Amino acid sequence: MTKRTESRGKRKHEPWQGATRALLLGCVAELYLLMIHKYYIYGNLDQVLAWDSYLRVSLWLGLGVAVLGGVLLYLCRRKPGWKRAVSGMVLELGAFMAVTGGLVTRYYASPITLLAVAVPAAALMAMLWYLYDRECAWGLIVLGLDLAVLWICRKGMGNFLWEKRVLVGAVIFLICLAVLAFLTAKLAKSRGMLGKLRLLGENFDTMPIYAACGVSAVTTVLALVSSVAAYYCIYIVAVLLFALAVYYAIRQL
Repeated sequence: MTKRTESRGKRKHEPWQGATRALLLGCVAELYLLMIHKYYIYGNLDQVLAWDSYLRVSLWLGLGVAVLGGVLLYLCRRKPGWKRAVSGMVLELGAFMAVTGGLVTRYYASPITLLAVAVPAAALMAMLWYLYDRECAWGLIVLGLDLAVLWICRKGMGNFLWEKRVLVGAVIFLICLAVLAFLTAKLAKSRGMLGKLRLLGENFDTMPIYAACGVSAVTTVLALVSSVAAYYCIYIVAVLLFALAVYYAIRQL
């Protein structure tokens, strides 16, 4: 086998390795949340007291682990391989442990539901980032975030307590969409380069990003106007998300 063939095979396996790491981290994080839910939220008195102590210690322990992982990742930044991958996983798990410990000890059960949804969503987005072309990954991520925004708008608009917060969040999301579209146009002119940093492929397709940003902007505005419109927009975006994922999965075979 020539060096060129070996290099091509290595590049082919890198996305699957990244996606596997994302799946593994997501499973570990979700299992950790389930343990907190069982033993800290709905456990008996002894379990609750024990886990309260564990979580308070995990805040500082997680910070230490994250710092250690960050140092190792910096030392291995120019050495692709299992050492850099493990360093990244240590950093991410340490940060997750610290954030979870801080949120749960401060707000008790409220963050668990949010984290239980955010963890698989983040793992799925990471897997899309590794497995798909960058422009398609961006499009899928934008549509996935749009689904979350539509659901929040449908539940929060009309609610006296949450309406203003939901409105502010939706406006921030729309601004982010505009920034992403502007950045895409700029990258198209510079062949995927932002200064000396390559963010997208040299001949990337701008259409998935523009389409995702346009659809997300229109559906978000409709969701702010009507909860009924938000309900139907959720299904429309979900169908588009599935269709785009299938199309690019077949295209990349």
